[in-house]
Amino acid sequence: MALLWVDGFEKYGPSGAAINPTDIITWKYLGHFDERIDIITGSTGNAIRLDNTSIFMVTPVLDVTGNVLVCGFAFKFENTITDGQWIVDFRQANMQGQVISYNMLGLQVDTVNSANEVSLVLGGSVIDTSSGTDLQVDTWYYLEFKVMAHNTSGTAEVYLDGSKIIDYSGDTQYIGAFDQYCRVLWRDNNLNYLCLDDLYICDGSGNTNNDILGSCNVYSLSPSADVSGNWTPSTGNDFYAVMDEDTLSSDYISETTSGNQVLVDLSNLPSGGTIAGIMISAETQVSGNLNKYAKLLTQNGSVGSVQTERGLLPGGTNPLCTTHSMDYDSDGNSWTSDTVNSLRIGVELS
Repeated sequence: MALLWVDGFEKYGPSGAAINPTDIITWKYLGHFDERIDIITGSTGNAIRLDNTSIFMVTPVLDVTGNVLVCGFAFKFENTITDGQWIVDFRQANMQGQVISYNMLGLQVDTVNSANEVSLVLGGSVIDTSSGTDLQVDTWYYLEFKVMAHNTSGTAEVYLDGSKIIDYSGDTQYIGAFDQYCRVLWRDNNLNYLCLDDLYICDGSGNTNNDILGSCNVYSLSPSADVSGNWTPSTGNDFYAVMDEDTLSSDYISETTSGNQVLVDLSNLPSGGTIAGIMISAETQVSGNLNKYAKLLTQNGSVGSVQTERGLLPGGTNPLCTTHSMDYDSDGNSWTSDTVNSLRIGVELS
C-alpha cells in the first residue's frame, strides 16, 4: 500500500472559529498549543490555520515502506510572508522527529532579490532554492514534496501547482542511523498564519499512489443511513444520526457484547473526477475498565460481505483516532465515484 494519510480538515469544527473540541487535533496528530488552530474557508471546504509561533502539528509515525516519502497539500500565508518562514518539514521516527526546535529536511521561504523563493533545508543548512517562484500573500498554492532519503545519492523534488521548482540530488539524510522519513510536521515560526488544506501523504511502494499525484481535492464523507447493527445509540434509534456530526458531541454508539456490529452507508462525493484513494478515520474510547476494542469494518465491491477488519486503538479520557487507507476497492480495482459512493463502513466489538 502506498497511500498513507489523507485529510481535508473538514471535521474539526465550523469555519470562523477555533477547532472544536480544543484537543481534537491531538486525537489524530501530535502537536502543541493545537487549541489555537483556527478553522477557515479553504481551497475546498474548510482548512486549518496555524496563527501562533507556539503551534506545531506533526503526523504520527507512518507505516512507510522504503526510503521514499511524498507529501502534497494546499497552503497559503494569510498574514505576511517572512524570510525564514517554514512551510513543511519531513521528520524521522526518533524523538527528535516530534521536537519543533530541530530541522531535519524541510522547505522554508527565503527572500532572494526581493522575491519569496522556496528553499530546501537539511539540518538547518540551505541546500537548494527555487528561482522565479515569488510566493504571494493570501494566495493558495498546491505544493508537492518528494524525497528519497540517502546520504550520497538522495533526491528531493518540489512542485508548485504542478511545476517543478526544485530538483536536487545529493545528501538528503539527516542522520545516518535513519534511512527514511516517516513523519510530516508543520509550524508557523514567524506569525505569518500558515494555512493548510487538501493533504495527502504516500510512499514509493506498490503500483499506485507511489509518486507525485498532482493537485488533489480531499472530501470528507459522513454516515448517511443505517444498513444494519445491534449496538446502542446514545439517543434515538438511528446509528448514523449519532455518528455523522462534523465535530465530537455527546452523541455516540456503544456496545459491550463481542461480535456485535454496526454498518452504515456514507454520503456521496460532491463531484466526480479521478479518485486516488480513500482513508477512513474512526475515533474510539474505552468505557471504564472494559477490556475490549472496536474493529473497523468496510463493505465494498462484488463480494457483498464485510471484507476488511482493523483494530481501532481506544482512547481513555479522550478518544483516539485510527486510520485505514485503501488504494483500491475490495475487488482490487481503482476507485471510481460509483465505488466510493457504494462504500459502507462500520465497527465490530472484539
